[in-house]
Formats: sequence, C-alpha cells, structure tokens
Amino acid sequence: MPLSGLLAALLTQVMAQASTQPAGLRAPPPGRAILEATSAPSADDVQGYCSYVTGISKSARALLEAPELFGYFAMNNSVNSVLSADSFPLTGYTYIPTYEVAVAAQYHFGHLFASFENRDRAAADCQRYHYVSALHTVVQAFQEPEATIPALQARAAVLNAALPRAAEILASVQGDLREAKATAEELNATELRVDALRADAQQTAEALEAQAQRVDPPSMSAAELLAKRDAAEKNLAYHEVQEQRAGAWDILVRGGYDRIYGVRDTLPLFVSVGLVFNFGWFFQADAARLAEKGRRAWVDVQMEGLDQRVHIALARARAQLNADSKRYQETTVLLADLEEQMKSVLPLGGPKVKRYRDYLWFDLTRVRAENAFLKANVTELQSWLREGVAQP
Repeated sequence: MPLSGLLAALLTQVMAQASTQPAGLRAPPPGRAILEATSAPSADDVQGYCSYVTGISKSARALLEAPELFGYFAMNNSVNSVLSADSFPLTGYTYIPTYEVAVAAQYHFGHLFASFENRDRAAADCQRYHYVSALHTVVQAFQEPEATIPALQARAAVLNAALPRAAEILASVQGDLREAKATAEELNATELRVDALRADAQQTAEALEAQAQRVDPPSMSAAELLAKRDAAEKNLAYHEVQEQRAGAWDILVRGGYDRIYGVRDTLPLFVSVGLVFNFGWFFQADAARLAEKGRRAWVDVQMEGLDQRVHIALARARAQLNADSKRYQETTVLLADLEEQMKSVLPLGGPKVKRYRDYLWFDLTRVRAENAFLKANVTELQSWLREGVAQP
C-alpha cells in the first residue's frame, strides 16, 4: 500500500476512535453544584452539638442533685376548755391563736437516680449525633462521584506535562507556514488542538480549586455507620424512657427547725422520711418498647430522611464506579492502540508524516489524560465504597 494510503487509513481510524472520547473535562450533570466547604460536617459540628446536650443535661442535673431549702409560717387556732363559775360545771371553749415557724431542708433520692439517667441520655444523644454527622459526611462526599480530587489531580498532571510540547508543535507549524511548508488550514487546526488542551488544563485546575475543601468520607463504611447509628438510636430511646421511669418513685428525707409558739417544745427539731411511688410505673414497659421501635422506624422511613439520602448517594457512587470501570477498560485498549500507531509512524519522515504525528500526539495526550483520570476515579470510589473490587 502506498504511504499516502497508509497515512489516510491511520488518520481515518484515529479520528473515528477519538470521536468517541469525551472532549475536555467531564462536566457535572445539570443542576449539580460543586460541594461547598461551608456545608460539610466536621469535628466542630459534633463537638458543638455534644456541648449543647451536655450543657442542658448539666443544667438540669444541678437542680436534680442539689438539696432543697424550704420554710413556712403558719397561724393556727388551738382550743382550750374552761369551767363555768356556777356550782354545776359547764364546759366552755376558748380559741387561742398559735404561730408556727419552720425552716428545713429536704433531699429527693429519687431525683438523684433521675439525674444519672439524664446524664446517660445526654451521652447517648451525643453518641447518636456522632454517627448522624458522619452519615451526612457520606452523603456530601458522594454527592459528586463523577470527578474526585485524585482523579482531577491525575488528569492535571498529564495535561500540564503536555502543554510545553503543545507549544513547541504550534511554534513549529507557525515556522513551517512562514517557510511555505504548511498551510493556513493546518495552522488553524493545530491552534484549535492547542487551545482545547489548554482549556482542558484550565478547567481541571478550576475544578481542583473549587473542590480543595471538599470533605472526604469517614474511615468507617456507610453500612457500619448505619448499623452503629441504629444501635445509638435504640440506646437513646431506652435512656429517654428510663429517665421518665426514674421519676415514678422518690425517697424524700426532710429535717430542720419547726417551732410552734405558745406550745412547750424543748427541742424544736424534726426529721422525716417519706416514700412516694407512682403505680403508672407498671404500665410504662410496653410504652417503652413501643418508643424504641417507633424511633427507629421513624428514622428509617421519614421522607427525605438521612437513611434515604445515604442509600441514594451510595447507589450513585456505585453506578459511577461501574461506568468508570468500563470506560477505563475501553480507554486502556484505545491508549494501547494509539501508542502502537505512534511507534509505527515515528521512524517515518516527511512533512505530511510529521503533521500526522503531531495530530496523533494530541489525540494520544487526550486519551492518556482521560485514562489517568478514570483510573484514579475508580480507585478512589473503590476506596470510598469498600467494595473489595480489584484495583485497576
């Protein structure tokens, strides 16, 4: 086959294969904004919530655990019987006012146990929110699995390394045009390829800058986080009920000064112990079990709830992983083919071969950048999902 026919056949094949490649940086779907760093949960988020619930708990426990001081003043009428002045005794009554003053302290031992349950409930709520916040991080990290930071970095490395060579090719074509060794159409085509390469590099750099503060998924898998969050929800419901049940009984100890004026009282002190029990305690067990089950069911089925968004994010990431894995295999085959074609034309000489070799280099660079991008994206998604898939 003549050399011109060979070049024409190779050019046709490369153009047909290159036409299947995505041009430039893969754009996110319409309406999908890049994740903003301000919306990412962090350690400060968990710490802030835990400080809130712990502070509320400590405030309530301060009243539950402290003794109470009380006092009162009362005026009572005591009755005295008297005899009449007649020989026949007749009984009469007189009313003598008496005054009572009491200052005493009391302590609720039942409140002490309620304080312990309040403390445990706050700790359980803090633990629950830790897993809830981590699941929000999963949702936000998986919000845009199409272009992870390592994948963008891999593409940027290939494109930035190719820019100097692209500038050399453009300068060579411009020199050939001045010497009438190239046409204006060839120069325009080369300029378009160089501009596209620079645009891809710039777009990749902008995407990296926009996602510089992007949150990474937690070290624990989403399945583990969901299981631990479920256990934490159940534990919180349990302590909420136990805190209520602790209020069903009380041991009240009182002691202090109690003086009734007008009545002989050599030691105006008193101590008393009382027991209070609410029979509703016996009817709380079924309600407690209902509360535990109901809280977990509510969390699981609430519309636009966290569970639903986590499952959607995981499904999106798995779909992206499958698509990118297939695309990575295709670009790997195409990359190998283009590299073989480049090897076959390197020994050939002549201006037409040189021009074709330069065009082939641009296509090879684009495919190499896309291949590196896909490889890094697949690796990162596998790490996020922990699917146990073999690394590319």
